[in-house]
Order: sequence, then structure tokens, then C-alpha cells
Amino acid sequence: MNDDIDNNEELLQLEEQLRAATFAGLDTTASGRVFDRVRDHVQAFPKGRGRLGHDWNRRLLAVAPFVVPAAAAAAIAVAVISNQPQKAILPVPSGSPAATPVNSPSPAPTVEPSPPTDVAAAQRVALGLFVADPSLPGHWYPCSNVDNWAACPLSARVKARLADLTSSGYFSDVGGCGADYISGTQNGLFNAPKVLSAVAGGDGSVTVVIQRGPSRPGLIAAMTKENGTWVASDLASGTGPAASIFSAKPNC
Repeated sequence: MNDDIDNNEELLQLEEQLRAATFAGLDTTASGRVFDRVRDHVQAFPKGRGRLGHDWNRRLLAVAPFVVPAAAAAAIAVAVISNQPQKAILPVPSGSPAATPVNSPSPAPTVEPSPPTDVAAAQRVALGLFVADPSLPGHWYPCSNVDNWAACPLSARVKARLADLTSSGYFSDVGGCGADYISGTQNGLFNAPKVLSAVAGGDGSVTVVIQRGPSRPGLIAAMTKENGTWVASDLASGTGPAASIFSAKPNC
């Protein structure tokens, strides 16, 4: 073969063989010789020579049965020049966008918003620490300690603490507070207990302050939910380090 490949028929025949081998899937026995000859020529004349153009991109474009983008033609020429495994190269029709891999971002985890804290419900349950006296209008007493405060809206931990303090005489008249812890009195309340404030915490709890009387410090109930039910998980009388019922010597 003429190295300049100036013979147009020889060029067309050679490039037709190259095109068929490239686009139909390479056959190592049938097309190997074609690629060997073209590779030798491209390595000797990388810019190409002859009447059909000055580079291999244009030569391939001249003989392709449809328009081959320059990038595809260049890839074919590179495959010929290099010693890489010769796999079939499928051209992209003219005007088709280049196939670009799209990395789909992983969807952000859906965070369900927490339901708003039912402050009103927590207040109603906290007021259940006091019971209206059916036999004496205008009189309220603390919820009964019968059966270990079973009927009171208290957590098991608070009930156990009240039982422990009561059994030790902490609230007795002699040597003790001389008053019930919840009501802060010996004889109950003659003013209706009312909520002074109720503040929701970030953890879903509600701190409820209940007025027990004009001369008594407020009772603070830390309301939390246990198994879907509001209960007081801590009680405090007044303020300071001894306010909580769980302090060593709680305020009377």
C-alpha cells in the first residue's frame, strides 16, 4: 500500500474496512490486519495525508454512513494508534447530546416533626393532684395516699419517694413538717388551686406551677409522659436546693 494513500479507491476501501470493523464489533482475525496497516500509517503520518483531509477525524467523517461527532472519530483514531484492546465503538448520531453520567444524590432522610407538646393537657392532669371535697364546697384536699397514691397522677418513682418519707415520719406533727407535702397544709385548701404557669421543655416535658394558697409556696410539678399518660415525675415545694422531693431534706 502507498504510505501517502493518495489512491482514492484504496483509501475508501481501507476506510470502509476500518469503519465496518469499528462499528460492527472487531473481529481479531479479519480486521487485525486492517488495524495493523492503519496503525502503522497513523503513527508515521499522525496528521494524515491525501485528498480527503489532513487528519484522521476528517477522514473518518468522510466515509461514515452517518455523521460521527469529532469526539467519536478521535476515539477511533486513538484506538487505532494505541495498543489498547480494540472494542467496538458506537457512534452517536449528529445532534445527540453526549451521554454524561448523572450521579443521583441520595435522598435526605425525612425527619418527622415532633408533635407540639400538649401543655393544656399537662395542666389539667397536674391539677388532679388536688381533689374537690364533695362534702364541703370550697374545700380541696390532696389526692389520696390510699394504696400508695395509686389514684394520683404521679410516676412510680415519686410515689415511692412519698411513701418512704411518710413511713419515716417526715410529714408528722411531731418532729416532722406537720403538713402534707402536696397541699402544704394539715387541713387542705380553702382556695381553689390554680395554675400560675406552665412551660413546655425541649424534651416534651411541661413544668407546671400551682398556687396552693396565698401564704403557701407554689407546688411545682414536672409533668412527663409515661406510656402516653401525663404524670408528675418530680415535685418541688418552693425554691432552692431543697425544693425537690428527691433532695435529702425536702422543703415542707
